[in-house]
Amino acid sequence: MEEVLIIDDYEDITDAIASVIKYAFKDKYKVSIFNDSELALYYLKTNGPFKMIFLDLDMPKISGDTLIPMIKELYPNQKIKIITGKSDSQLEELINNKYPEYKLVRKPFQLYEIIEDLEDKSLVKPTKQKSESSIS
Repeated sequence: MEEVLIIDDYEDITDAIASVIKYAFKDKYKVSIFNDSELALYYLKTNGPFKMIFLDLDMPKISGDTLIPMIKELYPNQKIKIITGKSDSQLEELINNKYPEYKLVRKPFQLYEIIEDLEDKSLVKPTKQKSESSIS
């Protein structure tokens, strides 16, 4: 069974993303969550590669920006969705220039942004009801 890894220092975010994936895909993916980036790094070293890694950019201990090169060294083709709560357009430009192969997703995100790269895109349609379909 393929595995999805979620790393964010906020438990509510990791739980929400895990719930969305489990609901959308039932038992298709094993979902592992970490709220501590040091523990996540240890897990990464011994359990990858993963179907997808959802990685918060701004975390204590080891930031997502620091983890990305480590992940790339371990698993050069690893898919990563970078998560951030910051709405700084310069940050977005910096991330897009530094890591053009990864997607940046802003909190609060739409449900389809979580599942769009895990499965057939025809299954994932943006919803018009933002208040009911976003995770913050």
